[in-house]
Amino acid sequence: MRILITGGTGTISYEASRLALSRGWDLTIVNPRGIDDLGLLGARWIQADYHDPDALAKAVYGMSFDVVVDFLCYNRDQAENIFAIFRDKTKQLIHISTATVYSRPPDPPIVTEDAPLANPYWEYAQRKIECELYYRERYQKDGFPVTIVRPSQTYGRRIFPVALAGTSACWTYLHMMKHGIPMVVHGDGNLLWTITHSEDFAVGLCGLFAREESIGQAFHITSDECMRWDDIIQVTAASLGVRAEIVHVPTEVIVEKIPFYRGPLLGDKAWDMRFDNSKIKSIVPEFKPAIPYRIGIQKVIDYLSKHPELQVVDEAYLSSISSLY
Repeated sequence: MRILITGGTGTISYEASRLALSRGWDLTIVNPRGIDDLGLLGARWIQADYHDPDALAKAVYGMSFDVVVDFLCYNRDQAENIFAIFRDKTKQLIHISTATVYSRPPDPPIVTEDAPLANPYWEYAQRKIECELYYRERYQKDGFPVTIVRPSQTYGRRIFPVALAGTSACWTYLHMMKHGIPMVVHGDGNLLWTITHSEDFAVGLCGLFAREESIGQAFHITSDECMRWDDIIQVTAASLGVRAEIVHVPTEVIVEKIPFYRGPLLGDKAWDMRFDNSKIKSIVPEFKPAIPYRIGIQKVIDYLSKHPELQVVDEAYLSSISSLY
């Protein structure tokens, strides 16, 4: 099977690349940096700027694929470019969307793929909705073979769930825990959050490759593991051998003091988010998320500990968080 992945080295795309190679598939990765020393031996690397449609079209000229997986599309203009470039080059285009497209508060409480798409709080989600609507139109009018995938919080390698994310927030979070600096959690800490390890996500994603029954369909690929935000933080801290000090701050206070968090909180983390995984499991029976957070977080900490270049404490982030208590 011939696969092309745009990006291919991010938190979730890396594991998909690795799994595709392990299955013996012919993998091409489009990346602006070209070959990346990530152990993805056997991949074909194309150095091209995704945001330059002419350069991307030139880079894949004369090629064709069974599946193209696009991790980098964030607005309708980019979706239009990808359609124009790959409409005659692939038997399936998998657009990686996001579970933030679902309405907040969620309706129904356990979200299915048929839940309303509406997020008034976050421009990121609104642009992803526009991408989905465009691709659905291309499927209905042109028969373009698109599959839409909606991940929720997916972590792995160097990223783990952080209540208030920011630059270098993961290592800074670990620094705060080790030094007894209070961790800010929105609300009362009891909101449920679905977390999925990237290795589990990859099984679901790769299982959709070349599945005719997935064409024209949307799937969220998430774990069945839901945790309270306070528990996420304490499990992370326990992996360091410490107990975190937590300060609960009302979401509206956080958003008022730091407007940046309006989208990530009101448009995402400030609600109980649980997902019905029956649809992806019906198409991909091997999708059985097997990495609980207590194990997954240790994998991340081990990775960060081996990479000094990632061990950056963001002083500006610390200052902004401390302003909340």
